[in-house]
Amino acid sequence: MLENRFDAAHSNAEWKAFLAGESFGQFVVSTDAFPFVVPTHYVYDPGRLEGSHGVVEFHLHRGNPVFEALVQDDRAAFAVLAADAYIPTDWNRDEGADPAWSAPTSYFAAVQALGRATVIDDEPGKAAVLNRQFVRLQPEGGHNAVEPGSNPFGKMLKGIRAVRLTVDDVRVKIKVGGNRTRAVQERVAAHLAERAEGGDLAARAHLLRRSGLGG
Repeated sequence: MLENRFDAAHSNAEWKAFLAGESFGQFVVSTDAFPFVVPTHYVYDPGRLEGSHGVVEFHLHRGNPVFEALVQDDRAAFAVLAADAYIPTDWNRDEGADPAWSAPTSYFAAVQALGRATVIDDEPGKAAVLNRQFVRLQPEGGHNAVEPGSNPFGKMLKGIRAVRLTVDDVRVKIKVGGNRTRAVQERVAAHLAERAEGGDLAARAHLLRRSGLGG
């Protein structure tokens, strides 16, 4: 992923808030052949494990072949992509430029968290990860706590393994027209609000916040 100053995070707090605010990404592990890329829900805690950038946790079926790959190499990445929006030529044109000859672009926010992965296979540890996922993904409740034992959730624990990625480094790209003039930024923000499809409003929110345009 190409990184430049226009698209870089303004602070660690910015990318940490993005990672904590999203909930779905891809776990990536290299092997001697092809890399494994596993889509999954996750939870991110920026405050755990002093000396790191926090931890990403999730669970997978215990038969997932990614676990064999982790035996070879525990270095891994967790990639999260959101707020993606296509910006047409007319929106992205310079003032006075012919839109038919102007370049379109893409807006998006992406964080790739890099670190070492630890497999959690003891039942109390797996239950703790699942309970943290419940708090993040189903805060309204409506479920029992996950506890080891003969209860239904306890029996299900045998079929999964949890993973904790300790985040040592990150790659960040929040591409929302940081290199464009204020006139272009205002035009794009207005069009995104009008179209309001897919990731348009999320991309607009990043644009407004990072450019200082306001609401």
